[in-house]
Amino acid sequence: FGYQVQAEVVCERGTARIGDGHAMVTNMAGRWGGTIIQDYLERFADAYDREVQAWVDATRRGEVIGPSVWDGYAVAAVCEAGVKALEEGTRVPVELVDRPALYEVTRRPG
Repeated sequence: FGYQVQAEVVCERGTARIGDGHAMVTNMAGRWGGTIIQDYLERFADAYDREVQAWVDATRRGEVIGPSVWDGYAVAAVCEAGVKALEEGTRVPVELVDRPALYEVTRRPG
């Protein structure tokens, strides 16, 4: 099949979509299509290299960068609220427990 990464947000007044990554998309006779990239490296190799190098550089400076486990928890809570809102047809607040002190990392400037 290939390597396909997309994100779509469905909101009250419309949608936003990113990540199609097609080299060419065709529209003809009520159909659309394009080539799906076959390998994640083709699409993300440069981004992975930059991300790892930024982490190495920050570590050498004694800094902490990037998302944390807490950030992952927050994303999961947002997704859970979104699914519930879709099921109930109403707005649903995002519920997070208080952030533990463990996640309060001191970030030192470079």
